[in-house]
Amino acid sequence: AQTGESQLQHQVAVYAPKTLVLQSRLDLPETLHDCLVVLYAAHAAGRRDHLEEMIARLLSSVFLPTNNSYTVFSLLPGFDCQILQSLPSDCCSVPATGSVVVRLFRQLGIHNSVKLVTALLTGCKVVLFSASFTQLTDACRALKALLYPFKYEYTLVPIMPKPLLEYVCATVPYLYGVHSSFKRQIEDCTESMFDLITADLDLGCVAENWSGCGGGQSSIVTPLSDQVLQNLLADITDVLNPGLATADRAFKKPTGGTLRSCVSAYGGGGDDFWLDKQIRAAFMRAFAEIVNGYRSCLVISRILPSNVINFHYASFLGGRGLVDDKFMRRLATESEMFCQFCQARGPPYRRIDAFDELYDRLSELQAAEAAELLLPPPHQLALCVSIDADNDNNADSSVSPLTSQLLLSDVAYQLCECETSITTAVNNNSEAEKVSVNVPQPPDDPAAGPPEPFPLLNERLVAEAIEAEEAKREVDDAMAAASGRTGSDPAARR
Repeated sequence: AQTGESQLQHQVAVYAPKTLVLQSRLDLPETLHDCLVVLYAAHAAGRRDHLEEMIARLLSSVFLPTNNSYTVFSLLPGFDCQILQSLPSDCCSVPATGSVVVRLFRQLGIHNSVKLVTALLTGCKVVLFSASFTQLTDACRALKALLYPFKYEYTLVPIMPKPLLEYVCATVPYLYGVHSSFKRQIEDCTESMFDLITADLDLGCVAENWSGCGGGQSSIVTPLSDQVLQNLLADITDVLNPGLATADRAFKKPTGGTLRSCVSAYGGGGDDFWLDKQIRAAFMRAFAEIVNGYRSCLVISRILPSNVINFHYASFLGGRGLVDDKFMRRLATESEMFCQFCQARGPPYRRIDAFDELYDRLSELQAAEAAELLLPPPHQLALCVSIDADNDNNADSSVSPLTSQLLLSDVAYQLCECETSITTAVNNNSEAEKVSVNVPQPPDDPAAGPPEPFPLLNERLVAEAIEAEEAKREVDDAMAAASGRTGSDPAARR
């Protein structure tokens, strides 16, 4: 009986709730994940005496590398080896998504995904449900990236802890990720709320708590303008369903005229990474149309030491005939994100990014689409092109029907470059090729028995280890300065 009781106590100790949390302002989920894996692997390998030392080294000796570079670090020398990469300075403002955006669209569909983005843009309350914490984090990351060039200024909690579930009744806009096991509790808590939007990532459905009050409005989400929404849905449909436009043709061509086939030369084709960037390019084009003409409505006062930027809302809405547009009126006058957008992108002589380049070419994009509407049918277009080829004076009168699609492809290609340029630079670096990345995994041997309980960390030992690491770094920097090397040199760090 005592043996069984001791085994039960051991199992309770093993499965006692313990949480290791790494907090960072930087969007480095893979690096943080690998660090947590290394910490637990060291515990499982019997190196529990080094845990405080590893945490101290992580807090005091791992630095973010400079632009277009990398740094090699190890939490426990001889046990692990990791590479920390930095994005180029001109890509820091562009969020990196990998393929989380296309996964979100496959989970919820085109209509529901666009609805969630519109809800966040107009300051609605959104709660995501899923049985996977990873899916909740990826979905929040995708929604936040789809808002670019706007920045989500409200409360964002990708994984809501159980003691904080009552905050779903808050009166301010938010984006929360909640585990599916708490779905019933959330529904009971928000039963009386009429301005909440819930999305189940596992079931692919979106629901609204809407009382129906408010002048016959059937939804709390104010939809996008008709023309903007039509163009956005058409672009996303071309990306996710490239064969839809040619499905009813009697004589089908294998390449078609879709956005996906036009950009296959960029090396993406139809993989998730490239589709992710195409969807984001479609949203960027929609937002460029929404804020078109905003710079002419900025009023910059240079009397004070720092420029004061004001936005003339009446000129923006009245000049474009959007006074009666509910979405534009709510976005321009009530959204905090639009105000921050004007403050961040209003000053002249600043660093431009992918959205600024798309905004500058918006008139070219709209002219190309207008030319596409005037094109003759495909069989007549081929005849016109052959006739124009024989006439030098009319050689420029033919317009390719793929011009607007290729312009969006250029934007998607720029997004790809922002995420792959630093990786390509590291892979092409001869010094980086010599580094053997090693992230040890905990042993998975059933014969080894249950693992030992994870120990409580000693705060005093961690503080002492941090002081020792800082003293060691000061000595290394002094020696590097004496030898004429800079501390930011990756070779000097290694």
